[in-house]
Amino acid sequence: MNRGPNVIVVTGAGGFLGSRVVPLVRREARRARVVAVVRRRRVFATSALSASDAEVIQGDLRQPYLWRRMPLDVTHVIHLAAVIPRGGGDAQSPSVVLDNVAPIVHLLQASARWPELRHVVYASSVSVYAPSRTPLRESSATGPASLYGAAKLAGEQLLGSLAERGVGVAVLRYSSIYGARQHPGTVLPLLATRARFGLPLHVFDARRTQDFVHVDDAARATWLACRRAARGAYNVGSGRPISMSILAREILAAFDRSGTSRIVIEDARKSSDPSGIRMNIGRARRVLGFRPRIDLRDGLSRLAREADA
Repeated sequence: MNRGPNVIVVTGAGGFLGSRVVPLVRREARRARVVAVVRRRRVFATSALSASDAEVIQGDLRQPYLWRRMPLDVTHVIHLAAVIPRGGGDAQSPSVVLDNVAPIVHLLQASARWPELRHVVYASSVSVYAPSRTPLRESSATGPASLYGAAKLAGEQLLGSLAERGVGVAVLRYSSIYGARQHPGTVLPLLATRARFGLPLHVFDARRTQDFVHVDDAARATWLACRRAARGAYNVGSGRPISMSILAREILAAFDRSGTSRIVIEDARKSSDPSGIRMNIGRARRVLGFRPRIDLRDGLSRLAREADA
């Protein structure tokens, strides 16, 4: 049995979440050997990751050759790499299944060559759940409404096969992660950009709720799941649902420097549906010791300062 330091592989290390997770792992697990897997090395070199001493492997996780380049003494994998749909149509594209499932199949094949493997953390999504009018728990019914959600759920089920070998798997079902370097095409950065330039904030489905969690909190939950060798599924969010109308008001307060932006509710008759995402994060609190530290108002203030810098 290997008695050396842990060897932690982090996929998607150059991405929005991964670029926060790798430095955190380096700080918290100083003796570990950290291998950061990135799609493009230049992304790594221009991010905060460049200050870490993580080893870098570059390549396409959908190709088996990349997995053969991994160390043979891997003890932990934090699998964050994902192709996330940016538009409504993208979530139903057949390619989203291949792009998200193929790396997991290769991970499972490669893991047969890793006798020291003990634990995997998998970045899943709230999109695996069926619609619900009650707060989502890990025991809530799954029923993805998109191919993207189905691919994430398939990943959970595939990784479950590692249990036969005694490998623990923690599945983290993240809600809406936000923060600096977030893709600009989602609702929060879109509204923030408009407010910054004094433009109207058009709000659709004003009562619909989402759970926004700051990327730094999501990164900490990820590391906690790894450090504690957690098993099973965990909701990762703020635990505080926010309606689209409240989101717009908070964004207006944080970003409207000119005082000319305003909120426009589009067709109030269609905004009366109180549906949306409400997450119960009690299990993550109890088992992982996860406590979100950055509330939405503070997170938006940080974003505004970064935008002005």
